[in-house]
Amino acid sequence: MGLVADYDESLPEVVDASTGDKILLTTDHYRITGWQDFERILAEQDDVDGDREEGWNRFVELEDGRCRSRASIMPKGSDSLEVFCRTPQLADEARAWLEGIAGSVIRYNIREMVDPSSEKARDAAKPLPEPDISMDVQRQIIHQYLAKHYETWTEIPLPALNGKTPLDAVKDKKLRPAVVELLKSIDQLEARRMEQTCGEPFDVSFLWERLGVER
Repeated sequence: MGLVADYDESLPEVVDASTGDKILLTTDHYRITGWQDFERILAEQDDVDGDREEGWNRFVELEDGRCRSRASIMPKGSDSLEVFCRTPQLADEARAWLEGIAGSVIRYNIREMVDPSSEKARDAAKPLPEPDISMDVQRQIIHQYLAKHYETWTEIPLPALNGKTPLDAVKDKKLRPAVVELLKSIDQLEARRMEQTCGEPFDVSFLWERLGVER
């Protein structure tokens, strides 16, 4: 099919359903000086659920009653915090929101971004002066980002699928082959990334299973 003929080099552009922006998996890192105050502040927010043990999720309620995540907030160690968003725009909103409600106990440190449709999925971090991040840690970060992204990939409208989600497109006889080709492209991308980084490929078998198609 002409629709998928060019997908052997990289994944197609994926856009966020809520903003229309290209997905760029974004994690902001913070230092935190007062966990008790921070926990109390988040507990007072109507659009946040979770706790320090499991992490927090800031969400927006949709018209059909479902909720969509806008930011995932994860404690890391005794004095660190990671805030994960699907796009830089959402990350900017989350940073402004966090600094507005908890600026007295947190300090922004570093931003890292990964383009899931990039062949190299290269890190676009903008650090403050900090020790260099080792390759092992970079691989772990990329793996973490991809896990979070592909967790909802089947529910994201894709231009390559005529604006349908993979879950919807796989039910369409005309679009089902395109879904299969996209999954193959992801497999190929992970194989190439493994060769380039000497790391472990990201296993997307669960995507094939979730969509009910065979390799």
